[in-house]
Amino acid sequence: MKKTVFFISFLLFIFISCSKENQKFEFGKNHVGPLRPGIQPGEVKSLFPNDSIGKLKEQNGIVTQKTLKIFDKKTGQPLLALIFQNKDDSLKLHAVEILSKKYISERGVPAYAPFKDWKSKHKITKADRTLKHIIVYVDDLNATLTFTEEDLPYTAQHRPLTKVEPDWIKNNSKPANVTVFFDNP
Repeated sequence: MKKTVFFISFLLFIFISCSKENQKFEFGKNHVGPLRPGIQPGEVKSLFPNDSIGKLKEQNGIVTQKTLKIFDKKTGQPLLALIFQNKDDSLKLHAVEILSKKYISERGVPAYAPFKDWKSKHKITKADRTLKHIIVYVDDLNATLTFTEEDLPYTAQHRPLTKVEPDWIKNNSKPANVTVFFDNP
């Protein structure tokens, strides 16, 4: 009987540990891992105790660069770029650029998965064109995916005035950038 209780307790411990580790790399609407709306720069270090945190640049007490990078302490690889914005006389988290392939959406789509995976599990509403990129809006995540013009059919490439539809992006194209935006109170 004691062995059975010990074994069940051990399995439960493993399950909870794995679940917490998975949540660290999960993103969804208004969250990326432990990051939530309203986070200020000073709170980031406590949320990522096992990672390296960059510094915001200041000049004469004024923050001049509002992007803070987080790196994996073991590998040195970038994980996230946190973009802060002035709100009510303080810096609040505005958006998070996901830089690591470790992150997976709450519906199980890896951040840098092919576009067909994104279309099958998330609500894609529109696409806009910049000079060299296509920005796709993922409404249920309040996120954007950025693709290059080469991810469009040849006939739509290098035509800056042509309106783009999300369906034009090739199914096997992977985003060059994934950014989640936060609704701050």
